[in-house]
Amino acid sequence: MNENSRQSLENPIWDVAKLIMSFLVVCVHTGAGFPNENVNFFLEQWAARFAVPLFFCLAGYFLFSKTERGERLTPPDADTVKKYWLRILRMYVLWTCVTIVVNALNWISSRACARDILLFFTDSVLRGHSMYHFWYLSSLMVAVFLLWILHRFMSLRTIWAIALVFFLFGLIWQPHFYLVRGAVNADPVLSGLYDFLCRVFESPRDGLCFALVFVTLGARLGTGEIRPCLSKSVWFFAALFCALSFVEMWWLRLQNNGDNATYGALQFSLLPAAYFIYSALVRIRMAPRPVYRTLRKCSTLIYCIHPYILSVFDRLPFGMLKRGAASYGLLWVCVFAVSFFVSLVWIRLEKNPKMRFLKMMH
Repeated sequence: MNENSRQSLENPIWDVAKLIMSFLVVCVHTGAGFPNENVNFFLEQWAARFAVPLFFCLAGYFLFSKTERGERLTPPDADTVKKYWLRILRMYVLWTCVTIVVNALNWISSRACARDILLFFTDSVLRGHSMYHFWYLSSLMVAVFLLWILHRFMSLRTIWAIALVFFLFGLIWQPHFYLVRGAVNADPVLSGLYDFLCRVFESPRDGLCFALVFVTLGARLGTGEIRPCLSKSVWFFAALFCALSFVEMWWLRLQNNGDNATYGALQFSLLPAAYFIYSALVRIRMAPRPVYRTLRKCSTLIYCIHPYILSVFDRLPFGMLKRGAASYGLLWVCVFAVSFFVSLVWIRLEKNPKMRFLKMMH
């Protein structure tokens, strides 16, 4: 690792950025809670949607900053990538076990049938959705696994080109399906294939069509294959592509009759936006302090635990602190604040030798 890479890795701006991104992710799941639909759209379906692509990009960046630049992935670098993949797999399995325990209580109280329980395990294994937000972990797991396998035989540049093709395919599948709807509906084979994709995979927001292109972008930045934009206009370009992202989201909103599920986080403009946001952030230098490492751990824990915290809020007798209510952002802030506090307690507890197992969860 060269000196510039080491300094960039140790820059606390990434820890602060990840905490901000976790705050935005909470917004997606709690809802912004403002009475104005356009304000909610602006926050939930645009501003908050930059978080996950940047999470993917930074994951690839941090992972491959630890490897040597080369056309092929060889030991011991291959072992580093494999170890990271196993860590993500372990996290997903452990959090799925937590979800099973939580769901078991609901299954008992609601007298769920065997079909409901079977659907849960099908979603957990085949789709990686043991809980709605864990698609991120399963998608990251798939992307890293593909990188680990493919980079043994081809360069990151080639993998990124392949990932870009699948990314464009995912954009056509959803949310830009309106471009090919007529042709697909007119052809029985294409129509059957489309129905199969939607029925089995539900959405291209997965490891192959979504995560891989951003993780590989981060990997190329980490190895130095791609350099960050060093122009003084980098903030202008970051703002420009963020603005184009908003235009794209608004256009998709019109084309899909306001159905947010068809275009959440799936935008072409997010790819250049992620690159320029990274380039802008890398220019910010902050003095290292121990508290920033704590923030880094908190951001991962907040991402994992906030839906459980949200489910507790759903059971509280306060109408204003429920999803769908006009809370003016109060539910969003409260869920984040409680998740942050629980994360801090969690990190303190895992320092106890008897509680070391808690480290395995993040």
